[in-house]
Amino acid sequence: MKIKINHKMADAVSVATGIGTYSGESQSELAFFNDGQWVTAPIPEFEEYHDGAPFDSESCVYPWVPNEKIENFLTTYRV
Repeated sequence: MKIKINHKMADAVSVATGIGTYSGESQSELAFFNDGQWVTAPIPEFEEYHDGAPFDSESCVYPWVPNEKIENFLTTYRV
């Protein structure tokens, strides 16, 4: 699911859980977007979870991010 955010690097975040994602019971997979394009530069709040994709890649994800950390981020940046 994509959620609108007001962050200096992104205007939406995708939060994915379930089969086919890097997630678990208490973690989810994230991806960030700006104007419909993937944001591949690490988002500072989740830099430690960045998949290591180069800045010029077409996509990147943040696997196994603790849900509590996501909830705190959304409390601050959700539109």
